[in-house]
Amino acid sequence: MTATRARFAAAVVIVTTAAAVLAGCGGGHPEAARDRAAPTSERPASSAPAIGPDGTAEPPASASTGPGGSGGANGADAKEPTLPKSQLTPATGTFTDQQRSYLVGKVPKGMDPAAVLQTGQESCDRIANTADASPKLAKEAIADGEIADAKDAITYLCPKYKSLLQ
Repeated sequence: MTATRARFAAAVVIVTTAAAVLAGCGGGHPEAARDRAAPTSERPASSAPAIGPDGTAEPPASASTGPGGSGGANGADAKEPTLPKSQLTPATGTFTDQQRSYLVGKVPKGMDPAAVLQTGQESCDRIANTADASPKLAKEAIADGEIADAKDAITYLCPKYKSLLQ
């Protein structure tokens, strides 16, 4: 075999190997492959609609979010069992009574309550930023459901904005 043919053969092997590796790396993450293989009832909730077998978007399982409703990204699906108030404890530290009250009915079993609380605190931050710019726009955003779980977030986590609920 000549040197030119040897280089060509080596290049073919390298390109073929690279193509095989890239084709097998669809998700790029081991959990992505597991999530694709899991039935939709076992997949984590997503804000994006699921794609059905016919290629069209399926409506979310719980599309019951009204203005300031408790559904959405951090609201637990009605079918999922949630942690009771006595089991709502963070990995480190403690929750206040108000934080624990906010979390009741929102934390599915197996989920970190602190993650759900963080989304509520992010809602409060968004409410505060919007209210600082324009209280009128903040009221509209809450009424239109543009801020996730705004009613409960204000009630339990940022009560200084209760006037925006009226």
